[in-house]
Amino acid sequence: MIDAKFRATLLGCGGAFCLLCHCTRLEASGECESIEDLMNITRSAAEIKDLYKRLEKRPDDTVVTKANDYKERKGMTRAPLIEDDEALDSVIFVSPLHVLMRTFGWVEQLLYHLISASHVWSQSNLKLGLGGRDRYERAQTKAKQVVFNNTGILMDSPDFAGHGGNTDKGAVCIRLLRDHRDVLVSLVDDHQKDAFREVLEGLWVCYRVYSSSQSVNIDRYKQFSLSLYSHILVSFNNDERWIRLSPTVHSLLAHGWELVERNGGIGVGELSEAGLEHNNKFLRSIRTSLSRKCSQEVSLEDTITRMWIKSDPLVRSFTPVVHPRPRSRKEKSDSLDSVLRDIFNI
Repeated sequence: MIDAKFRATLLGCGGAFCLLCHCTRLEASGECESIEDLMNITRSAAEIKDLYKRLEKRPDDTVVTKANDYKERKGMTRAPLIEDDEALDSVIFVSPLHVLMRTFGWVEQLLYHLISASHVWSQSNLKLGLGGRDRYERAQTKAKQVVFNNTGILMDSPDFAGHGGNTDKGAVCIRLLRDHRDVLVSLVDDHQKDAFREVLEGLWVCYRVYSSSQSVNIDRYKQFSLSLYSHILVSFNNDERWIRLSPTVHSLLAHGWELVERNGGIGVGELSEAGLEHNNKFLRSIRTSLSRKCSQEVSLEDTITRMWIKSDPLVRSFTPVVHPRPRSRKEKSDSLDSVLRDIFNI
């Protein structure tokens, strides 16, 4: 599986807010006639190729851009890199694991803004002002400290394990959204607790359904997503709309139901990139300790060879099967199980 940046490159839509529809960031954040108008996938291989043919192009196949031309260009910046229509259509998708991490990253931003009472969706000094930026940073520090004190989890911090990025990996996001929602809710003001809790619970349900491998009631899933979408835009906005949805949150709420429907009404968990991501640690270990460092070419040759050997069926047949010991603690039941059962065809 591939991430959103690579998908945008393959589709030639490097300037698009959403890779599944033509909406802008403002429209996705509620500045449109109706949210229901956003709840359909409008991009396709045929549409992308037809649009590219109609746009003005430079000699290097990039699209000529002009001010305020999004409605005409719809985010296209260059020619699609894939010619086959079926292969290009398969790129119009949202990867389950990255949905989880990017969605939780948006939740963190919402949490910091609510704690700091910053009703400008930005982290820059220019838009927040010096006082606003200072409040935002204090809110970040407070949230991270409270979460660590209550759960022992380092949230939104540099990854000290040497893997790069920050600590918001898949397992951390799952633990905080599933087991420790109350800790996150306790950080916001009393009059916002119920609304924020509903956002956390709703996003967790949408992710669970989308990333599952079970049969889904599409009508209920779509209605639940639409209701949550409306709740996010209505509950925290006052006279002006200050909340901005990220492309991932918009895609999950507006298009997750249709992607599941296209998958035969089954959650897209079988298409998760978690297995490939799990291989990164082996790749990193081989590059560091088991490959020649004479040149980039031989280093890559050794790495690829060892990765092939690792996946060889004969070699794998000699690998001992390790059965994990059963956990002694009783598994927690999710308080949202009844909601999930209602959406799943159980």
